[in-house]
Amino acid sequence: MLGIDHDKAPLAVREKFSLTKKQAAGCAERLRQLGAGGAVVLCTCNRMEFWYTGALRLTPQELLRQFFGVEAEEYERFFAFRSGCQAVEHLFALACGLKSQIFGEDQILTQVGQAAEAARSAGTTDSVLDRLFRDAVAAAKEVKSRLRLTHASRSAAASMAAFCREQLGDLTGLRALVIGSGEMGRLAAQELLAAGCRVCMTVRQYHQGLSVVPPGCQPVEYARRLEAAAAAQLVVSATASPHYTIRLEDAQRWLNPETLLLDLAVPRDIDPQIHSLGRYRLYDMESLSVLPDPGSIEAMDEANRILRQREEEFLRWYAFRPYVPAVQQISARVAKDLACRMEKALRGQPQLAQTAEDQSAKAVSHLLYRLRETLPPEHWQACFEALASAQEEENT
Repeated sequence: MLGIDHDKAPLAVREKFSLTKKQAAGCAERLRQLGAGGAVVLCTCNRMEFWYTGALRLTPQELLRQFFGVEAEEYERFFAFRSGCQAVEHLFALACGLKSQIFGEDQILTQVGQAAEAARSAGTTDSVLDRLFRDAVAAAKEVKSRLRLTHASRSAAASMAAFCREQLGDLTGLRALVIGSGEMGRLAAQELLAAGCRVCMTVRQYHQGLSVVPPGCQPVEYARRLEAAAAAQLVVSATASPHYTIRLEDAQRWLNPETLLLDLAVPRDIDPQIHSLGRYRLYDMESLSVLPDPGSIEAMDEANRILRQREEEFLRWYAFRPYVPAVQQISARVAKDLACRMEKALRGQPQLAQTAEDQSAKAVSHLLYRLRETLPPEHWQACFEALASAQEEENT
């Protein structure tokens, strides 16, 4: 895994490496072309990570130059490179929110699953990454279902609403504008509606009955967003636009200095120079950090226990992969042997004979695969060599 996140890099650096879904798919395909057996690209508000198997023809530093056109020496200190067990441990902890800026948040679980599904659909993943991401998602779901990691809000949208209460007090009746009708925009609008705000939400094109605007929100054409912002006490922007939704000159012309501006986008939606004017309250994702609760240590210990167990299961599966051909070969030989022994008894019943052969192969395969859990890995090689030798003696 080669990635950048909030632990090492401030928002001003992270946004340089943010990718759209289309760009992420292109990067995964490019990784395959460079020699990766499989590739998944995970990109969220707080991180961008390349996941791949095998050896690439480029170093991590060369990847940064080719993919992002930046000088690696300037930015490589912000990146982390993990491989093997360290990479596995990172993904499992990441999927259940233990490495999120908002500790314990739930949205990252969905994002990890979506990244893997996008790679499957595009054909860039392989059996190792597919199993790794599936297992990480399953482990995170187990942690989420059994434990409460934090009593704080567990999503960026909920944390945004809590932050707004800290800044503005009671939100009941407050006029709010949400710019952006994507997933984050919709979640933000729903949280503000639940808090009692009167919410307007921009849409590029609004059709009655077809809009994605949550019930209770007033739709506003995107082109009229500045007029709506002028009347709002709170403006939240959360789009995937490569351009600012509110520029410096827009703020000077339209915005009331009392308006609270909250930018939930990466790269940022609202021109950060607005903050330098000293007249506006402008905040971004860095303002929404939520640390672990002091009382969550016991839950975190239990979460780590669950994750270690799941990681061990994955690593055993991974280590056993070289023995899969032997399992298949032994199973097929046993099935053929059974078919020969039962040939007379099942003569004239070809369908039943084939069923017996297939089921015996499955039974032997199941038994041999159980060796992953019941036999220490250091004995696998000797076990399969002994089985192969026994079969050779039987055949002779």
